[in-house]
Amino acid sequence: MNRSRLISLDNQGLLKNYVLGSDGSIQTVATVGQAYGSLFGTAFLRDAQGQVIVNDDGTPATNPNNKVLGKYTPDWLGGITNTFTYDHITLSVLIDGSFGGRQYSSTNATGAYTGVLASTLPRQGRSPRRTLLLLSGQ
Repeated sequence: MNRSRLISLDNQGLLKNYVLGSDGSIQTVATVGQAYGSLFGTAFLRDAQGQVIVNDDGTPATNPNNKVLGKYTPDWLGGITNTFTYDHITLSVLIDGSFGGRQYSSTNATGAYTGVLASTLPRQGRSPRRTLLLLSGQ
């Protein structure tokens, strides 16, 4: 398992967060006490049972406070390689995998916001959805 926890960002302990990258709506952040490479941004508003709250127009309500949405680093990495040689011919084979972690797609977020994705089509009398897509590797 790939588990990380950021201990410190500077010797004095003054820095608590450092933005590694951003696309405007989602940030990749190094935060003391969190897993390295946490994704930070807008989350859906949820009730006490953890269910997403839906607005009157059918869109999910967003939390006014940004939240940690996950981390981009995989939970597990693995691979195997082998090399076969016969006479003057060599064949190398590599199989590797990465499992877990989360990815954020700006393309899907823009497509959902502008209404060009099939997922934004009205369904059963509901208005089009305007949501951000967070893909899970799990």
